[in-house]
Amino acid sequence: MSADTGLPGFWSSELSAEQVVSGSRDFSQLQSGSDGSLYWVEFKPAEGRSVICCESPETPGSIIGITPPGFSVESRVHEYGGRSWELAEQQLFFVNAEDQQIYSQSLGCSPDQATPLPVTRTVNSRFIEPLWCRRTQQLLAIEERHCNGEVLNRVVAVNPQNGQLQILHDDFDFYAGLALNPLAQQLAFVAWNHPHQPWTVTSLCVLELNQDLCRVVAGTGAEAIAQPQFDDKGCLFAMSDLSGWWNLYQFDCETEQRHPVFTANKDMITSPWQSGLQQYLLGPAGWALIKFQHSGSELWFSEQGSTGKVILEEFNHLRVMCQRQDQLCLVAAGEDRLLAIIEIDQYRNVRVVTGGEKPLNSDDCARPVPLRFSHSYGYFYQPANAGYVLKGRYPLVIFLHGGPTAATYPVLNLAVQYWTQRGFAVLDLNYRGSSNYGRDYRFALHRSWGRTEVDDIADAVRQLTLQKPVHRDQVFIRGSSSGGFSALNALIELDCFRAGASLYGVTDPLQLNSCTHKFESHYLSWLIADAETETERYQAVSPLIRAGRITAPVIFFQGEQDVVVLPDQTRSMVTAMQSNGVAAEAHYYADEGHGFRQPATRLEVLQRELAFYQQYIDLQAAIGPKVVE
Repeated sequence: MSADTGLPGFWSSELSAEQVVSGSRDFSQLQSGSDGSLYWVEFKPAEGRSVICCESPETPGSIIGITPPGFSVESRVHEYGGRSWELAEQQLFFVNAEDQQIYSQSLGCSPDQATPLPVTRTVNSRFIEPLWCRRTQQLLAIEERHCNGEVLNRVVAVNPQNGQLQILHDDFDFYAGLALNPLAQQLAFVAWNHPHQPWTVTSLCVLELNQDLCRVVAGTGAEAIAQPQFDDKGCLFAMSDLSGWWNLYQFDCETEQRHPVFTANKDMITSPWQSGLQQYLLGPAGWALIKFQHSGSELWFSEQGSTGKVILEEFNHLRVMCQRQDQLCLVAAGEDRLLAIIEIDQYRNVRVVTGGEKPLNSDDCARPVPLRFSHSYGYFYQPANAGYVLKGRYPLVIFLHGGPTAATYPVLNLAVQYWTQRGFAVLDLNYRGSSNYGRDYRFALHRSWGRTEVDDIADAVRQLTLQKPVHRDQVFIRGSSSGGFSALNALIELDCFRAGASLYGVTDPLQLNSCTHKFESHYLSWLIADAETETERYQAVSPLIRAGRITAPVIFFQGEQDVVVLPDQTRSMVTAMQSNGVAAEAHYYADEGHGFRQPATRLEVLQRELAFYQQYIDLQAAIGPKVVE
C-alpha cells in the first residue's frame, strides 16, 4: 500500500524517523561553577553518548562540549545510573560509561587538550554520585562492587591522587542522595535494604565523618525519603511521602523531629529510579520546588516567607534544577517544544539556554489531552497533519511506559508525533502503579502486576472507542521493559487489539526473578508474590506460559547485552508464538542493552514497527481522510 493513499495509518509526513532520533537530545545533571558558568550532561543522539557541556556567563548562547571523543559520562550503578559527575574547583570528575571508573579532567582547556585521567582503577567496581569534599580534599561517592557473583554497595572516600578507597559506610544494601553539610563534617544520604525499593521504604541517615558515627534520622517505618540537602545554615531537608505524597520537610539531626516546609496533595519529586536527582533547591532566601500535576508540573518558590508560583507559558514539565548566581536553571519541556535548559532571573524572565526547539508547525503538532479514566490517567493525542483532514475513525496506538513505577508526561515527544503524523491516534497511559499521583496510586500494583494495569488498559480502550473517533478494530498496543510485559498480558487477556509490539519486554517473570540484577532482585516479590511460595501467581501472569492465548501478531525488539531482561526470554516467547501459528517477528541488536541508544537501532525500530502495524490495518474498514490539495 502506497503511503500517499490518505488512509489513516498511511499518511505521508515530513517528520522522518531520522528526525525523531535526532530530536531525542536529552539534558540532565545541572551544576553551576563559582564563576557563574553553567554545566550539564547532554545526550548526543547522533553520537550515542553523553557529554558535559558548558555555557560561560561572559558568552551567553555560546556552548562548548567538554567531554572529548572516546568518553561518555554515564554511571550504571543500579543499572539505571544517575548523577555521574562533579565540579571541584579547577577540575571535574566524571564516571566513564565504558569502564565505570572515575576520571578527572582539567577545566579551561579545549576537549582535545584536556585529556581525562583515570582516578580509580578498581575494575570490578562502578561509581555514582561523586561529591567533592573541600575540607578533606577527597571525593566521596557510592561504589557498587561486583565480585564473585556478589554485589556490594557502599559509601566511600576516594583519594584523587592515587584512587585509593576508604569505606565510610556499608551496613545497608543500597545508598543514594549524598549531601554534605557546609558547616560540619556531616554526610547525609538515603539508604534501604532488601526487599524494599527506593520508592517504598528508605531511611534518612547522617554520618559524622570525623567520628565514624551514623544516625538514622527518619524513615524507620512505611515511608520513602529521597533527595536530602543541607542549606547554607547546615539545616537538613528531604522529600518524604509519609503523608501519602512526596512533600518537603526539614529534619533535626539531633532530636530526629521533622517539620513540614511545603505540603500539598501532590508529589514534588519523581520516583527515584536514578540516584542524585535534584528536583528542589534551597537558597539563602528560601526554596524552589516542582509540583507534579496531571495537567503538567508547576514551579513553586518561597522567598522571605512569601510562597508563590512561577507562570511558565511555554513549558509545562520540569525535571531538575540548580542555582546559577541569581538565576534558577531548570530542565524543562512543553507541549510543542523539545526538551530545553531554561534560566529564570530574579524578575521571572525566562531565557532558553539550549534546546526548546519547535520542530513542528502548529497544525502538524498533536497536543496532549489529559484524560481521567475509571481508575487511571492518560494523555490522548489525536492525529495531526496539515496535509490531511480527519474524516471517520482512525487507528489507535496505546503506549505503556516502563518501570512499572515510572510515569509519562504531557510534553512533546517526537516518538508520539511520528505516529500522529501518519494518521494514528496515541494514548500514553499512566496506569495504576505509575508515579506522581501519590503513594496509594503508586502502590496499586502491589501483588497485582499483570492484572491491575490490564484492567486499566481495557477500561481506557472501552472509553476511548465510545468517546473518540477511534476505530475499535484498529487498536494496537506497545510497551518497553515492564511496559512490554503489560502489553503482552493485555494481548492475552483482551480481544480488542489488532497487533502489538514488545521492546525488551518481560516475558517470563519467574525466570527474571531468579536472574535479574541486585537493584530489582526483590522487586517482583513486591509486584507479584514470593517466587518460592507462590509460584502459581507468577504462572498466572506469565506471557510465556500463556503465549498460546495470544492471537494477534506481535513484533519484538531486543538488545543482546540486556542484563535486565535477558535475550533468551524474548527468544522463548517468539518460539512459543510461532509454534502456535501466530505471526511473531523479532529483531535482535548485538550492541544494545536495556533501552536502545545507538541511532541506527532506534531508527530501524521506528521504521519496522510502523511497517508491521501497516500490514494489519484493515483497509476495507478504514475510512480515509480527504487529502487537502
